[in-house]
Amino acid sequence: MIRPTVSIALLVACAAACSPRAPVLPSPASAPSEAPSDAEPAWSVEVHSGDDATGAEDVASAARLRFDEPVVVERIGGDYHVRVGAFRTEADARALAEVARERGFRSARAVRIRAAPPAGS
Repeated sequence: MIRPTVSIALLVACAAACSPRAPVLPSPASAPSEAPSDAEPAWSVEVHSGDDATGAEDVASAARLRFDEPVVVERIGGDYHVRVGAFRTEADARALAEVARERGFRSARAVRIRAAPPAGS
């Protein structure tokens, strides 16, 4: 008996294309009092981390279908990190991480993408 095999990439692609698409929501907005308007983003939402480049690209493709935010795949050491959005505050990143978990990215979490500026800058 021959068993058909299905790759993870095909499953992710099918899940993204076959499942009802969640509405694309804009990112949460920072309150002006939380960060100066010229501050650079310091937070993002990591939805995947692993050592497989193809798997990371598949997750990134699925994330691009579900979010109206930039999605990047970054290699750090031997792992590929898929991140969604860039935010000035941790609170904004946490809000999107919660939405990401609701949309099926169970390991979504807010991560610092660069050091915060010194106080008073």
